[in-house]
Amino acid sequence: MDSASGIGGEVDNWNIDIVLGGSQKCLSATPGLSFMSISEKTWQKILKRKQPIAGFYVNLALWKNWYNEKLFPYTQPISDLYALDTAIDNVLAEGDSRYERHSKIAEAVRQSLVSAGLQLYPLEGYSNTVTSVIIPEETNFNDIFKIMLNEHGILIAGAFDILKDKVFRIGHMGENCEVDKVFITLRALNYTLLSLGIELKAKMHEEFSKLV
Repeated sequence: MDSASGIGGEVDNWNIDIVLGGSQKCLSATPGLSFMSISEKTWQKILKRKQPIAGFYVNLALWKNWYNEKLFPYTQPISDLYALDTAIDNVLAEGDSRYERHSKIAEAVRQSLVSAGLQLYPLEGYSNTVTSVIIPEETNFNDIFKIMLNEHGILIAGAFDILKDKVFRIGHMGENCEVDKVFITLRALNYTLLSLGIELKAKMHEEFSKLV
């Protein structure tokens, strides 16, 4: 299971065999580290394979007891580990209110965008770390992206595969999930869409301020 944007969960009680995480998403550490939780059942399947595992770095069996045996297969990314350690300290210091912050801001973002007349994707089952918006027919992703970046210094994300050029994404996770940062982003998006000739029913940044 990919949990890069949603660290945390009762992996044993939920019978999840492998969960993957990343340092750069909700934890807001520097990019460069990935980590995983592996169930005991999965470990046994890996270790009892009859066919040898081809490859080196992708061979999970090599990592089973690496810490106790002090056998790390390549140079340690020390600076990334220090950054991750500090990021985890910040998460623990904030406690459960971190979840509440993400939930409150995410809901405010969604309501603000809908109030302005934009359509969210998907129609339900939203994430509290990122919001996807269907691109209005009158414009395209590249134009929105360029104005947001060049005129406002804000980077928004596109999508891939069947959703490419159909939606754009606004991230509100970790250190970016702060009222002032999200307000600035929505204000810039409001200006950008108006400059592209998109009619809006409300000023999304002002609607956001009312909700937070």
